[in-house]
Amino acid sequence: MAQNPIENMTCAFGAGSERSVEVYAYDANGDTETPTSVTWSLFDTDGNVINARDGVSETPDDPTVITLEDDDLQIEDPATTDFELRVLDVVVESSTGTFRIQRKFRVQKFTEKAV
Repeated sequence: MAQNPIENMTCAFGAGSERSVEVYAYDANGDTETPTSVTWSLFDTDGNVINARDGVSETPDDPTVITLEDDDLQIEDPATTDFELRVLDVVVESSTGTFRIQRKFRVQKFTEKAV
């Protein structure tokens, strides 16, 4: 049975917000385990690194938590666009091997609604 190594990743995050992404590693029996290493990078859809987030090392845990915050979730020119796409690229090393997971998500501009 295939397991989803990234949990709690919604398709849209608000610009300037903070979000945590949980990364899981699984052993040969399908049980979660603490990975030996987790690194991640954040790109736009053209492959440009966002906020110097290239090869960021996280402390392995079960699950390992990646926090996206501040400039990770900023829109470059909010006057001309309502959203931008990002790609979270995660490399997990565990007892069952090395896995690369990529998730594309949207950073959405918040708009104030009149009350």
